[in-house]
Amino acid sequence: MLFLQKFYFPAFSAVILLCFGAMPGFAASRTSTRGGVEIVFMDKSQTEDHPAVSYLEKLDAEVMRVLHYNAAVKPSVPLRIEVLPHFFPENFNVARQGNVTVLQVSANIDDLIEQRSAQRVFGAYLLLAKANIRPEFGFRLLPEFISDGIHAIIRDAAKRQTIIKIPYFPGLRAVRLAKQPCNLRTLLTYSKEAAEADGAVLAFYDEAARFMVESLDVMYGNGRDPLGDFIALSCKEQDFDTVFEATFGSILRQSLMFKLPESLANADAKMQLDYLTERFLDSRLFSNYMPLPPKIQQQRFKEFRQITYRLPEQEQLFTADITELPAIIDEYPDLTPLILPEKMIQLSELRKVSSLVAEPEFGAVADALQNVGG
Repeated sequence: MLFLQKFYFPAFSAVILLCFGAMPGFAASRTSTRGGVEIVFMDKSQTEDHPAVSYLEKLDAEVMRVLHYNAAVKPSVPLRIEVLPHFFPENFNVARQGNVTVLQVSANIDDLIEQRSAQRVFGAYLLLAKANIRPEFGFRLLPEFISDGIHAIIRDAAKRQTIIKIPYFPGLRAVRLAKQPCNLRTLLTYSKEAAEADGAVLAFYDEAARFMVESLDVMYGNGRDPLGDFIALSCKEQDFDTVFEATFGSILRQSLMFKLPESLANADAKMQLDYLTERFLDSRLFSNYMPLPPKIQQQRFKEFRQITYRLPEQEQLFTADITELPAIIDEYPDLTPLILPEKMIQLSELRKVSSLVAEPEFGAVADALQNVGG
């Protein structure tokens, strides 16, 4: 069982380590990742060609990528990983040397890097250090899906053989095509249960974790740092739902691409967010290169054609086909900003998830909408 001690080594252990470092044959071998994480093998016979070095270099590179880390502008916690020359049951211990956090690892690191529980430790420490949060204090608070998602990205990149880099999530696609609800917010909290279940359940959870990490990465920019905020707020002991809403949810609510239907205007905030999340899922799972199946595409176009509107000073909702839109706008010009922008957005979304074969037809519809009310 993994155990993470949050304080200095006992004096006896420190003396042993110092002795190992001073004895012939136990001179330390040192290397560093490109991100500045120092890796020290206390046994000189273990060199930088050790498999663990390659693993940690890949992991640190992916952490820097998803966090958009730049050492020149972002501070971080100095981190050193020390591989000890002996085995100990807990596998991990943590110490502090000045301002450096030292993660000390048992000599069986080759076995540990293949174990999910250990991968979560390595991932969490690298993430927290780059986020400038003391790993020894934030480790227990960091949601496990973030480290799991990063490891899933690395595994996916190793086996992916494509010319065009398109994210592909077969499990999530299948769920959405089956018109089944996919509550990401809840699914991502089942890290322990998924690991225990293994098999298809764990694979589906890993896919969801990868999707979420990649989505938070895509949302970065324009003053937004959703993954960094997710980590920071979690380490302030805010509950998962609150953090999810404040980061991922906040961006979805502000997006012009996703609009709540009138039926959900006064719904519970979680219900609204679940709806927006599923809309976002569809926008990422389907594209011109991985389009909706023809039957579903036709159904979506049928839904697009339907217009719902309310006349001024009336409570009754009216429905009409989109071919009637010019006549409606001519009679009620004030409805233009209430109907037309939403339909343009819906059409844009549909074009993005449909086959390129249908693009000429969609282009003609877009041109017709542009001329409505003109």
